Amino acid sequence: KELRWHEKSVALDELDSRIRLGPAGQVWYGATWIFSPTPANLTADFLSYQQTFLRWFLNGELILSGEAKNDKQRSAESNSKQFRQSKSITLKEGWNQIFFRGYCTGYPPLRAGLVLKGNPDLLWKVKLSSSPP
Repeated sequence: KELRWHEKSVALDELDSRIRLGPAGQVWYGATWIFSPTPANLTADFLSYQQTFLRWFLNGELILSGEAKNDKQRSAESNSKQFRQSKSITLKEGWNQIFFRGYCTGYPPLRAGLVLKGNPDLLWKVKLSSSPP
């Protein structure tokens, strides 16, 4: 039997790209390493939830901090409870570390996520690692 990929449109606010970290009242950390073959300007969507405080770092520099906010008003018919903040970031050529430190004061578990948007030709060449390269 032959299998093929079929393109499917999904509303981004319906796709939950966050990880579930654990209960409220604790500090949680996360990191990933991203390899870019060339310097790259991308849009990063930082995902979280209400009553969540996150500090995001790119290569050791603070790029976003504070209580989670939502850039876009969710539609009334949307079931999504995730918050999405967008910011332009620049990956250097080679390996880049994205790190977060966060906690939530309510509505556990703490959830955090990151979506990178950019030129598909570049994004297909990007590599990810869950541990330092």
